[in-house]
Amino acid sequence: MKLSKKVLAAFSMAAALAMAVSFTSCGEEDADDENGMISGSNNNYKLLYDNSASEDTSRGYVPTTGNHAGALVQITLNKEGTSGSGAAMGYIWDLQSTDASASAEEVTRAVSAKPRNFCIVGFANFSGTVKAYVSRYTNVYDIQAKNFGTDGITVNGATQTAGEEEYIKSSDDKKLTAADGSYVMTVNVYEETTGEGESKTTTGGYVVDIYNGVVEKAHLASAEKLATTTIPAADLGYDTAKKVTQKQGGVYANVYAKSKASGTWKYADTYKADKVIEE
Repeated sequence: MKLSKKVLAAFSMAAALAMAVSFTSCGEEDADDENGMISGSNNNYKLLYDNSASEDTSRGYVPTTGNHAGALVQITLNKEGTSGSGAAMGYIWDLQSTDASASAEEVTRAVSAKPRNFCIVGFANFSGTVKAYVSRYTNVYDIQAKNFGTDGITVNGATQTAGEEEYIKSSDDKKLTAADGSYVMTVNVYEETTGEGESKTTTGGYVVDIYNGVVEKAHLASAEKLATTTIPAADLGYDTAKKVTQKQGGVYANVYAKSKASGTWKYADTYKADKVIEE
């Protein structure tokens, strides 16, 4: 059975990544990025989509190759090729299923019969202002549902509601500044540590640093941060004695109604876990 299009009802710009609608999970025929908004592989991905004739927001998600424990990612919404309200763009990491029996495909595909948890960092158009955000979502069955299903979606005849914990939200007012009309965000996601020198150890949590513009790895220490936050191990559900595991990730975008969008994701680096746990 073919899943209905992930071009969903238009939403208020003030609602960030939008609210949720109902769908019926139809299994293996459901497609990631059904409208073909995102292309690419390995370290480089591209967003290109014309949604100007639609009253609905189009959503796309593509899992990226390999497991990692964070990454340095440059996310760009280009001036050329973007019109209207543009798009929300984000980087997903720590993507995992809460069901131990879930296969790798069930974890990473957009629609799954097995619930997933993940973190996301990115930017969105909040009432005409582009701002950064960081959230963690739990119990997600459809990564392309409005706000990942936090208002409830129907899965095999039952209502499933995703949970959201916000770490950087629209009210924090972390505004991106356009350079020549394009918005560029550099995000650095890495394991939280405690102690110094030989006593330094990971806590099981993540640190998320956000920069306005392109920041290369060699300049991270001296660059000014737009925002920073920590997602603690307790929120991730990890045993702090085991530390962070390496999990799947992905790229995600909304192209708003009556809008066009052109953008890119560049993985400047990916990180291995300090201690890799076989699960």
